Amino acid sequence: MTQIDTTVRGALLALAGYLSIGASAQEVTPPLPDSLGLSTNLLEVTLNLALVLAAIVLLAWVFKRAQGFNQPAAGQLRVTATLPLGPKERILLLEVGEQQIVIGASSAGLNTLHVLEEPLPVQPHDDESFKEKLVKSLRGAPA
Repeated sequence: MTQIDTTVRGALLALAGYLSIGASAQEVTPPLPDSLGLSTNLLEVTLNLALVLAAIVLLAWVFKRAQGFNQPAAGQLRVTATLPLGPKERILLLEVGEQQIVIGASSAGLNTLHVLEEPLPVQPHDDESFKEKLVKSLRGAPA
C-alpha cells in the first residue's frame, strides 16, 4: 500500500467514526417538541390566565353593584331609600336620629337637596324569600 492509500483509508475510518459518534449522539438526545405542542401549551396557559382575569373582573363588578356591603352598623345614621338616576348618580334618603334628609350623590360629591320637616313613613321590608317570589311569578300571581 502506498502512502496515499493509507491516508485515504485513515480519512475514511475517521469519517466513519465521526458519523457513528454523531449517530449515537442523536439516539441519546431526546427529540425536540414539535411546534404544535408548544403552541398548545401556550394557548392553554393564555386561556387559563384569561379565565382568572375574567373572574376577578366579574367579582369586582358584583361587589360594586351589591347594596348593603358598606352600610354603617345600626346607629343614628342609616340610608332609608335609594333611587339610582344614572351609573354614578343617585338620590338617598338618610335618616339621622328623628330627621330625614334627601341627599344627591354623584361623582362630583354629595349635596343636601332637602331636609324634610315631617319624616316620611318607612315602608316595612318584604321578608318574602326569592323562592316564594319565583313560585308566585311562575304561577301567574301578582308579586
